[in-house]
Amino acid sequence: MKLRFRSDFDPIGLSWGGPDEPQSETCSICDAPLGEAPLRMWREDEWAVCFCDACVERWIEVVK
Repeated sequence: MKLRFRSDFDPIGLSWGGPDEPQSETCSICDAPLGEAPLRMWREDEWAVCFCDACVERWIEVVK
């Protein structure tokens, strides 16, 4: 499965966590607390973002 941001999302404001930092407990878009199973994504250099359910529903889509 591939995911991508919707076309009207501007990723410049994402809050990335560094590879040596603990995993965030807040959404990288809206700073809301994360649920039990948040969506987390890592780049190859191990920087990470995580998203609350509301932001996943609003900003992320599945690519077929």
